[in-house]
Amino acid sequence: MSNVLVPFRLPRSVTARLERLIPLLNTDPEYSVVTRITRSSALRLALLRGVQKLEEDYPPRDEGWSPPPSEAGKRRRKTYGKDTEQISVRLPAFLVERADYLACCIDQDPEWSLSGHASRSALLRIALAAGIRSLERIYLPEDQQPGLFAGIELHGRD
Repeated sequence: MSNVLVPFRLPRSVTARLERLIPLLNTDPEYSVVTRITRSSALRLALLRGVQKLEEDYPPRDEGWSPPPSEAGKRRRKTYGKDTEQISVRLPAFLVERADYLACCIDQDPEWSLSGHASRSALLRIALAAGIRSLERIYLPEDQQPGLFAGIELHGRD
């Protein structure tokens, strides 16, 4: 299985939420038997859970689907808050393909109001928020769970 290195920025509050889950994931026999949970593996797990959650709203594509042409040569102005962290994570190619498809779906959905600005990294931030929330529901007591999108900035261009 091939992997793709995907860089994106996250608010430090999100990475703190992820760090908080790592010791809890390491005590779960379902995960700790296979491997020691690191920050990268927790991030991949949260992203996978988030993508699965989004796919409930946007069913898998037809086999003939392909992402729109890349705008890799175009540079966009990037503005980030001071309290963000640049991360890079190796993701399985199938997960990146699913994220690209979902980015296109969300881009066309008027409820999201992204009007042409949905990108893979925006989708990954949305998926990560959903995935972390899913893991927090499992591992944290209800009184310690933050709000649905605590620390996630969904606006802006990548």
